[in-house]
Amino acid sequence: MMDEKPLPAKRLEHATSKLQDALSALKLAGDELAIVEASMIGDDAHRRLIMESSAVNPIGTADDITSHRAQAAEIAQHAADVAKAAKAVKGKATFIAAALGSVYSKELLDGDRAKEAKKDKQATIKWDDDK
Repeated sequence: MMDEKPLPAKRLEHATSKLQDALSALKLAGDELAIVEASMIGDDAHRRLIMESSAVNPIGTADDITSHRAQAAEIAQHAADVAKAAKAVKGKATFIAAALGSVYSKELLDGDRAKEAKKDKQATIKWDDDK
């Protein structure tokens, strides 16, 4: 029994969990970027410190800024890669949802009919009890 494979429902549950984790991670990454933007671009006092640092150590300051720019560009590329992967996952999930409805249309119809018959039977029983 060691080589049992997870059932489709468990795999779908895992996929959902991973996507929820990814969404949380993306939100946190956005929060981090917002803090960097606010401090490095939107904060006049911080910009003055960078300008003062540049007057004393222009090469070091320029290297730091260049490094930050490269990191931001790398983050942008990672985000583009994530968006591309998310689009592929969305497409696959959309396909599976539609295909399941098509491939198992008879079983879905049989299940709907059985539910309706059960509901009708329960309604009759309840109606008979009301007499």
